[in-house]
Amino acid sequence: MCRNNLIGEIPRNLGDMSSLGEFSAVSNQLTGRIPVELISSGSLHTLNLTENLLTGTIPNSIGLMGSSIAQRQRRAIWLRDNDCFGTVPQNIGKIPDLTELVLDGNDLSGTMPASICAKETGTTEKTFKLRLLASDCANVDCRCSAACQCSR
Repeated sequence: MCRNNLIGEIPRNLGDMSSLGEFSAVSNQLTGRIPVELISSGSLHTLNLTENLLTGTIPNSIGLMGSSIAQRQRRAIWLRDNDCFGTVPQNIGKIPDLTELVLDGNDLSGTMPASICAKETGTTEKTFKLRLLASDCANVDCRCSAACQCSR
């Protein structure tokens, strides 16, 4: 669903799809908040909403992402270049096997959660360790992690 000129809010009922493993809608004109129903879907392991017009805070339930799938399944969250605000939820570090967390290009502030800073890091694509952590370091400093890439 990338680059399809999709306009409007993400339907909440996407979270009802019990086997939805990946949701990628890059470079569209999606608006509104990130639906709690979508990210708390236990089967979702990859969420890429880069370059949209999403607003609001990152829901606290994001820590449930992928909770019903087996460990050793890489998980990734890309929210780059939206209009999300607030702080990075503390429980985001509870997501097991989180390999990529990309939050730059938003209006987030505060500190990177200690649970993310404490994650083991790795550099290869086949790792189950955090290998990419991107934020606007002037607002949410991620340099507590070796995986940090500061933007802007």
